[in-house]
Amino acid sequence: MQKNFQKKFVCLAALITVFLFTNVYAETILVYGNVDKPPKQWTEKDGTLKGIWIDIMKAVNSEVKDIQFKIDLQPWKRAYKGGTEGKNALMGLFYNEERGKIFEYSDPVLEEQVVIAVKKGNEFKFENLEDLKGKTIGIYATTSYGIDWEKAVDSGVINVQEDYDNAQRLVRIAAGKLDGGVFNPGAAAVKMFCRQKEELDFNMFSILENPVLSRNSYFVIAKSLNRKDIIEKFNNGLKAVKASGKYQEIIDSYLK
Repeated sequence: MQKNFQKKFVCLAALITVFLFTNVYAETILVYGNVDKPPKQWTEKDGTLKGIWIDIMKAVNSEVKDIQFKIDLQPWKRAYKGGTEGKNALMGLFYNEERGKIFEYSDPVLEEQVVIAVKKGNEFKFENLEDLKGKTIGIYATTSYGIDWEKAVDSGVINVQEDYDNAQRLVRIAAGKLDGGVFNPGAAAVKMFCRQKEELDFNMFSILENPVLSRNSYFVIAKSLNRKDIIEKFNNGLKAVKASGKYQEIIDSYLK
């Protein structure tokens, strides 16, 4: 009986050692995301982080044993600056050529449909960016919607008004101060922003039939840090989460 006890004690001690080693020596990676982008990520009043990206990051982290992702939501300008300087990784970043020179990109994490919401009754045909000529469109500041969009803005085809408040953009659309506003991912984002203002209701708006674009968002880290190993571990974790079915469970729980 004493031998059995000793064996159990040795096994328990080994398990505790593995647990402590894994947690004490796991490398902490600070990951910033945009502070208020439901359903992708947001902060509840009690400080709890919620959203598609939050749940995906947690699921990936459960598959990556020697890294601990510490997630923090910040104003995008601050988050992005920290990312470019190598102070933190970023989640939810779109790709463009300029950013491709700065960041190492993971495999695609989330496919996002970028849509235009308008006041119900004020719908207009939208098949290409030329259809936005003469209209004023609200967008979230510092967000890139692709090279073609940026060229259309620079050439004056699209008149944009930037802000840092998605719900307030909807208020301005409802008041007729904007012809429309850009939101992502899809109608799900508009529904969640409507819940932030008592005067808003999703039925006050229409989503134009064609999206501005459908594109992937990524987990990234600055190339200056020379940490492709982190991206590789993230990719392996993401593959495991997708293979297990957990990834689709997360998507469905928010977008349906």
